[in-house]
Amino acid sequence: MILFGTLINFSLWASWFIASIRAIFKKKAYNNFLIITAFFMPFYSASFGIAGFQLSIYKILPVFLLLNFLLSKEKISPKMLLIPGYFLFVTSIFYFLAMDDNLFEFIILLGRKEFSAYVAPLVQGILFLMVIIQLWLLKKNTEIDYLKIISFYVYGCMILVLIGYLQIFCYMLNLPWFDFWFLNDAMGRSTADGLGSHAKAGGLYRMSSLGGEPRHFSALLGLSLMLQLYLKTTGKRIPFITGKRSSLTALFILSGMIFSFSSSGLLGLVIGFSTYFLLTDFKKMVVFFIICSVILIYFSENLIVFSILWKLASLDLILYAAKKDAFAIQAITHNWIHFIFGYGTNLAELFVPDYYLIQETPFGLDNRYLTDNPMESTVAPTSVILQILVNGGVSGLFLILFLIYSEIRGCNKKTKCLFIAILGMVCVTSSLIFSMAIFFFAIIIAFERTPSRAVYK
Repeated sequence: MILFGTLINFSLWASWFIASIRAIFKKKAYNNFLIITAFFMPFYSASFGIAGFQLSIYKILPVFLLLNFLLSKEKISPKMLLIPGYFLFVTSIFYFLAMDDNLFEFIILLGRKEFSAYVAPLVQGILFLMVIIQLWLLKKNTEIDYLKIISFYVYGCMILVLIGYLQIFCYMLNLPWFDFWFLNDAMGRSTADGLGSHAKAGGLYRMSSLGGEPRHFSALLGLSLMLQLYLKTTGKRIPFITGKRSSLTALFILSGMIFSFSSSGLLGLVIGFSTYFLLTDFKKMVVFFIICSVILIYFSENLIVFSILWKLASLDLILYAAKKDAFAIQAITHNWIHFIFGYGTNLAELFVPDYYLIQETPFGLDNRYLTDNPMESTVAPTSVILQILVNGGVSGLFLILFLIYSEIRGCNKKTKCLFIAILGMVCVTSSLIFSMAIFFFAIIIAFERTPSRAVYK
């Protein structure tokens, strides 16, 4: 399986790199590059660790978009500079303060490698900022099949679910299966007894396919359902995504989310769809709410439903299940300075480590000082909104939302509602889809700005 996984990884990355290089030198290859990127984007397991960083296509996509943008010699929008300028300024101040107070030495003593301790906040900060500016990095004056790019992400997720059922089959027959990362994990995380035993949580096998951990896989599928919803509003016929068979496709993708047994993924989907229907069609919102309520009541005593929803029973349990989010909330409210300006990118754990190392839970005190290397990895919140707040405070959040709104205000009303719904969804589910969502926001905005979409608007 290791060899097979390596072959899959090599084939995927080779295809993507060839497409990306061709896009740099051939103008007509740019569209093909975006289509291939969208298709491979949800294959999160096809990633590998280098020098403490986990690389996957969605993470390094902004680098290639920026490179293509700069080589095209297009005019740089001032909006592209505002967000990096603010976050780099805040990060520089608090990085200097952390250096002055020897705060890096503390987390190194608690298991963080020295190189990672000093460099990781800067590298991750740059990647975080590049995710945001994706909104302005699409090359103009280039023929792009926008809807095909979006649809190929949905097709990629359909393939993931198919592979997911093969994964469950392998688990049931006690056959070996791929780890969450094919080649190696940047942080050295692994399952000693194999992923099959690790996947059987609470007596139930969790589908993750090639989409990373089950919560990542579920979030990826949730985003594909929201994008399918958008494609239906365009009135274009797209095989299996719009038209008569679209409902079967949606149910198929939803089945993958259900078998992932991810409470955050399903919660994100409910928030996404309910927000969209609330803003666009109240009757559908009522029907959607009734269906969800009936399903929940009918299966309330079911073991499977309990295994998914127990974490959502109260705020304390939600924070217990998302310990890094609980840390972020405490860090943000530590004092008014950090509430307004944040801590800089990935620096909060340096200033208030005890909020993570000692946490009150519904099941007692969780003291991570008693564990080995408790600060080995970065304490990054699951919720992207909390990431923004802890990195840049309410000022940073306001700046990002304001600039995003300035781009989407010319879109169709339903499209604006879809963007709001997706942002609501990423607040509670895996943050990896935030980067993908920004990429597709850029695709959709560009599509609706084309002259041929004047009637649609």
